[in-house]
Formats: sequence, structure tokens, C-alpha cells
Amino acid sequence: MKKTIVITGGNSGIGKALVKDCIQDGNNVIMIARKSEKTMEVYDEMKKFGNGSSLKLLTGDLSVYEDIERIISELKSPIDILVNNAGLLKRKKEMSAEGIEMTMSVNYFAVYRLTMGLIDAKNAPKRVVNITSELFRKGHADLKTILNPKKYNGQQVYADSKIANLMFSNELIRNFKDSMEVIAMHPGVVATASFRDYPKWFTGLLNRFLEKPESASKKIYEVISSSNIESGYYDQNNFVDSISKLVNDEKSMELYEFSQKY
Repeated sequence: MKKTIVITGGNSGIGKALVKDCIQDGNNVIMIARKSEKTMEVYDEMKKFGNGSSLKLLTGDLSVYEDIERIISELKSPIDILVNNAGLLKRKKEMSAEGIEMTMSVNYFAVYRLTMGLIDAKNAPKRVVNITSELFRKGHADLKTILNPKKYNGQQVYADSKIANLMFSNELIRNFKDSMEVIAMHPGVVATASFRDYPKWFTGLLNRFLEKPESASKKIYEVISSSNIESGYYDQNNFVDSISKLVNDEKSMELYEFSQKY
């Protein structure tokens, strides 16, 4: 059955591969990505793979709250699946225009704002898929430093953003379990643009040993398109556990309330 699927970060890596898999299977896809020449090239390329489906592009910077608000207002169609895929890993500390460390801004706060904004706009997706990483197990979402870490370590902040995503997924299940399915998924260690801040020689060498985005996309699509799915944490296609067993419920609630106030 044809679905309407929203995919963030659809202009490269896993997102691009997932856009292709979704439209080739006849779904209507809304691709969200930063406005750039590259994005337009990918959009034109993806349109060729349509199989009785439609592809729409919404551009915006997910580290900019006003862009997220505009994207929400432009998402008019009822949404079956929202895939929060966009992500990055900053090697050096960088702050967003509103004063949030950039990795946390894109990897967590954008996920929170887009998902909750759609819920508030009465256009809640039936299924939310948060692309995460096994590195969440090394993460600590410390509310005192989540906006602006004092001692910067790019990999640690990335891990912190991924545990924050799992904690948010936990709260989505707790608050909306009767109306929404929530999946957090680690699709493997994948060669993506997340490491674009690192030297090209390093990412080129690293990517030779990592899984291809196309392979990861196939695993994600199997899970997100399943007609009978259980909310929880998935590792490369396999249900691992309920999210509430992987994160602290009290800390999840504290982060959720902090994000609401912020």
C-alpha cells in the first residue's frame, strides 16, 4: 500500500538511498534537505526513479528553528512515516545561530522540533523512525551542558545526541503509544557524509571499510515499510529491546520537559 514518507537529510548517504528505495516501491516521498546545488541535482536524479509515485522537495536548514517551522507549515499531506535521518558529527566546536552546539542542534533538537511541531500542527505521523547509532551506549545527555559543552569532544557530543534521540523516542512512546509507532534504529556503521568535517583522505580510507548507504537503506526500508511493527530499538533489521529498557525513564522525562521549555 502506497504511503507518504518524509525523509530528512535526503540529499546524501542513507537519506538519498532511502528516498530512492521508497519511490521505487511506489510511495509518495517528501525529501527534506538544505538548499544547495547538490540538493537540486539529487532531487532531479531521484525523480527518474518514480514508480507511480511522487517526489516533493522541501529545503531548509534543520539547525534553524524558523526553517523547521516553515517546513512544518508546508507539510500539508497526512504523513504515514517520518524518518529523522539527517545528522552530522562536528570535529570542532561550532554553534548554531541560536547558541546550540551544532551536532546536538541537528541530531537531537531538530528531531524534537520537527516531530513535536507536526504533532502540535495536528499532522502527526503514524510512525516515527529515528536513525540512531550504537554509540548511544556511550552517551550522556547532561542538561547542564547539552546546549554548550564546556570541554568539546566531537565523538562524545555525537554519542550524547544519539542517547538524547533514544530518550526522546522513549517519551514519544510513553505519551503517544495509542496513536503512533516509534522506532529507533541503528542501521550499521555506514559510509555517509556525517564525517564531512574530517580530512578527505581520512574519510576516504574509513569509508572503504564501512557499509554502503544502499545496504543500510534496504535494512531501514524493510523495517519502516512493515505493516506489522513493534515500537522499540532495532539493530540492522532485528528488534533488540523496548527503548524503556535501554534508557532511564526519569532522565528521559527531564530531557523532554527541558526541550519543551527551551
